[in-house]
Amino acid sequence: MSVMNKLEECRFFLKQVQEKSDDPRINSFYQSAFLSAWRSILDYLLYDYAEYYGITQYYAKLEYATSFKTWTDERSFRFAAKDLGSNQALKFIKWWVDKQKDLSSHELYTRKIDCPVTILPSLTSGTFSLRNYGIMKKYDTDRASIITNFQGGLTLMENLLNEAERRFRTKS
Repeated sequence: MSVMNKLEECRFFLKQVQEKSDDPRINSFYQSAFLSAWRSILDYLLYDYAEYYGITQYYAKLEYATSFKTWTDERSFRFAAKDLGSNQALKFIKWWVDKQKDLSSHELYTRKIDCPVTILPSLTSGTFSLRNYGIMKKYDTDRASIITNFQGGLTLMENLLNEAERRFRTKS
């Protein structure tokens, strides 16, 4: 799945959140799905640019020579970019790390829980994440706020992806 597909997934779940169900559980499922998809966009962006800059091919070749099976993080991306001599990929990964830091304090990205844990619903379904529940609980009484904040978060990610496209889709 590409980062653009992940963005489309966010749009889909935002639409579901906007079309409120009579079942509060269904609403919370869509809210949780939106948050999970939204938070994963930067990871997908990293994967897409690893493909673009030849990082995935670099590690695919290594797989045959070593037991190293895959790359998954900023450190591996940076290592391969240096070894490949790709200054543009190194600029991208620096930018990506900075964006990750910027987003880590965003309201939709935060891992802080601002509600008592004792009111958690049954987590046996595996659908809820504790961090998503804290954010969704905050919006239980104000549906307009969650839609506004989700729309703002989606716009933020769209702008971030457009910036990446403008700055890094040219090989040098």
